[in-house]
Amino acid sequence: MGCPSVYPTKTTIYKKDQTWNGYTLFNTANNKGAVLIDMNGNEVHAWPKALGALSKMLPNGDLLCCSEIEHNFQYHEDKKIVQLDWYGNVIWSFDRFERLVDEFGITTWSARTHHDYQREGNPVGYYSPELLAKTDSGNSLLLCHRNIQNKQISNKPLLDDVIVEIDWQGNIIWE
Repeated sequence: MGCPSVYPTKTTIYKKDQTWNGYTLFNTANNKGAVLIDMNGNEVHAWPKALGALSKMLPNGDLLCCSEIEHNFQYHEDKKIVQLDWYGNVIWSFDRFERLVDEFGITTWSARTHHDYQREGNPVGYYSPELLAKTDSGNSLLLCHRNIQNKQISNKPLLDDVIVEIDWQGNIIWE
């Protein structure tokens, strides 16, 4: 039987001479938001306003993330996508894809994004030194939901996916 590879010290074996030193960004389930940790598992920084399952670090240290979520038993949606600076200030936001009416009859705007969004400059969704996402301009691609009715498929409302491209001002320029 071999030696264990996971120890109760917040990290798996970290061999500095065999590893590229870096950070890991993840969203927590304990209402702490997005957390940046070092290779030893130490918290470097946290953005409590970052909700949902997907946050992306931008080259200047800003965070592209969700700040409002719609939960129901059928699906998960991000109501608002924001860019937060290191201190949690909102630099950019988008929530104007579709107007929704809640169970109380209140109409609000929602981005209706889920699972993915990308900023111009980095289409792959993870850090790459050659593909740097724009931080103060540029378009974004968003994967969004839309409710449709298509009697050829079903007599019930359908939840459809749509990809939209928005400019820095939040205008939908393609879908």
